[in-house]
Amino acid sequence: MVAVHAADLNSDGAIGFDDFVFFASSFGEEAKRAPVFSATLPVTRTVEENTPSGQPIGDPVAATDADGDSLAYRLPGVATGRATITATATNASCRPN
Repeated sequence: MVAVHAADLNSDGAIGFDDFVFFASSFGEEAKRAPVFSATLPVTRTVEENTPSGQPIGDPVAATDADGDSLAYRLPGVATGRATITATATNASCRPN
């Protein structure tokens, strides 16, 4: 909510730009906070050719959200079907050829 009140605040005999006071209220809502990751981003992982299916690719990369919002993970740049994200969404695993 924004409330605008106008009066001759500077006593110059006219209500102008310098006479407006703006009040804003968020009604107690806090701004959303970004998730915090356990690793420095971006995280890059490599995998050897012919790595067995289900083999983890590197250490898990976990995040927490102070607002309690659920987090979504994705694997950009991964060839379709070559890797998956585990159920806990903290680690990638190889998929069968």
